[in-house]
Amino acid sequence: MDLMEYYKQLGLQNGLSGTVPRCYRSRFPGMYKTHLSHEIVLMCSACHQLSGSHDQRRMENLGIEHAAPLEHDGRKANIPEDRLEHLEAVLMSYFDVQQLTPELVEQAAKVEPRKPQTEWTSHADKVVGGLDPSAIEAFVRGWRSHFLETMKPQFLPPHWSVDSRVANSSAE
Repeated sequence: MDLMEYYKQLGLQNGLSGTVPRCYRSRFPGMYKTHLSHEIVLMCSACHQLSGSHDQRRMENLGIEHAAPLEHDGRKANIPEDRLEHLEAVLMSYFDVQQLTPELVEQAAKVEPRKPQTEWTSHADKVVGGLDPSAIEAFVRGWRSHFLETMKPQFLPPHWSVDSRVANSSAE
């Protein structure tokens, strides 16, 4: 029996999970991307889901701290009023209607863009983009602390520590 099959028998369908969300880690320099053992933890499905909701709240706070709001659930709050009015006018003209409905907005959201949006920067790009190497290390340690505080794990490896090294010098 392979390791993943063993995990599934134990109810660990999600198996391994990272302490730093992938959206951030994927933007790190190579020496910070490698999966050091402190960044990978074994979680059951229920804990993985709980961890995800805790991570979402931390990501929302980071969005506020770095002026990088999360882009989800169709919120209009971050679109300037004049821009919102312009976009609504474009949609009403496109659909030849006097009033927009949520269904029309959803239909418009599914349309493939014809040109890339070069002025748009993702939440993760904004958050990670301004971090120098020492700030990346503090960022990762912050996620490790967040993991300990929110999940209160009971079965970490004996030498697991928030302060363990972050960079893998052999990766660059």
